[in-house]
Order: sequence, then C-alpha cells, then structure tokens
Amino acid sequence: MSMRKPFIRFAAAGTGVAMSLLLTAAPAMAKSGDARSRNACSLSGRSEMRVTPDKGALRVEFRVETRTAGQTYDVNITDNGGNVFTGQRTTSGSSGEFKVRLNVPNQVGSDTLSGSATQVGGGNSCSSTATTTV
Repeated sequence: MSMRKPFIRFAAAGTGVAMSLLLTAAPAMAKSGDARSRNACSLSGRSEMRVTPDKGALRVEFRVETRTAGQTYDVNITDNGGNVFTGQRTTSGSSGEFKVRLNVPNQVGSDTLSGSATQVGGGNSCSSTATTTV
C-alpha cells in the first residue's frame, strides 16, 4: 500500500467538508448594504437591529424579545446620533416581543442606527447598533 492513496482520500474528504460548510453558510449571507446586530438584554431577553437599503432610504427594524408579555419599554432609535424615533412599546405574544419598523433617509456615507429600550418600572434594558454603508 502506498502512502499517496490515504493522503489523496484525506485531502478529498477535507475538500468535501469545506465545500459543504461553504454551501451551508451561503444562504445566511446578507445582501450588499444590509446590516444586523443582536445583543443580550441586561436582565433577560435579546434585542436585534436590522437595516436594509430600500430605494434611497433605509428600512429599520428594532426588535426586543423578553419571553414575557405585558412589559412596557421606553424606546429610542437614532441614526448617526440624531433621534428618529421615541415612544413606548409593550411586549406581547408567547415570545414577549415588540418591533419598531420605520423608514429613514439614507444619509451620505455610513449610517449607524442604534436602538435602546428601557423597561418602565423594571430594571431590564436592551440595545443594538448596526452600521451600513451604501
């Protein structure tokens, strides 16, 4: 038995594994300009900021999920430090979540969108930031 055959089998197997990982990861890739950030909240739950370019504007979605319905949060969203949304949202459903969706103008250069949510009468706070350059 020669030493070449096992090496060739090992190399071929390694290439197959690498290709399957590459093909598995491909559908999860975002479109050009898309940005997403996920973070844990201070006590429980998680937050997510998604930004998607759309016809000269940016679609923004800030989501908080705590798994507890009925919690009210003060919510603030900024674009490059300038306020674009302030309001209150209450978690609902079995996932105990809320979403804030809005469209904002796409500024020249990069846009850094930050969302923060602070529980009213509670200690939980959540925040996420995503930056896009389109």
